[in-house]
Amino acid sequence: AARREQLASLRDLAEYAASWRVSVPPIDADGMAAGCRFVFAEVDRLENNELRGYRESCAKAGEEMRRILREDLLTRLSDKLGKVTYRLEGINRLLKRHRFTGQTYAFTFAINGKFQRMHELALKAAEGELTDEIFETSMDEVEAMIEGGEDAAQLADYRQYYTFEIVMTDAQGGRTTLSSRAMKGSGGEAQVPFYVAIAASLALAYFPGHIA
Repeated sequence: AARREQLASLRDLAEYAASWRVSVPPIDADGMAAGCRFVFAEVDRLENNELRGYRESCAKAGEEMRRILREDLLTRLSDKLGKVTYRLEGINRLLKRHRFTGQTYAFTFAINGKFQRMHELALKAAEGELTDEIFETSMDEVEAMIEGGEDAAQLADYRQYYTFEIVMTDAQGGRTTLSSRAMKGSGGEAQVPFYVAIAASLALAYFPGHIA
């Protein structure tokens, strides 16, 4: 039994050394004195490491970041996301009254799959349905996005949450999109939608009351 315990201890030490890249001193198989001294010294080193003093501070910082994410970022984001539909519908009502090169123009949008989860959280926050349980189960995905390079500024930018398209409809009801025209149309055909988009954006910026 003692021999089995000794072999198990040696295996544990080897795994510890490999996992944490720690140098373990040579241990005499006939005695465990060196191994015992190493283990006690290692425990003392870890228990008295200066980083342990910051453990509570890190925990508080984590809770504060979660609060900010929930109460600030998601609340502001939900407000901006809610305005996207309203503004595009207003622009489309204006565009519907006019024809450019014999066509009517309309803006459409779809949710960017990369931000799908954050979009859902923001909508739940707006509707008052973001419970503690839903929020906590989503934190892993949010943290993974941040670790993957999506910084807070990008997460807070509502424009990142959608992919936009311009749909053009001719007098016979035929439809085409900006993305398809950009690949197949002539230079002029590809440029007109951009001019229409710029004009519509300027109209919205300078005459916001006219989109009603």
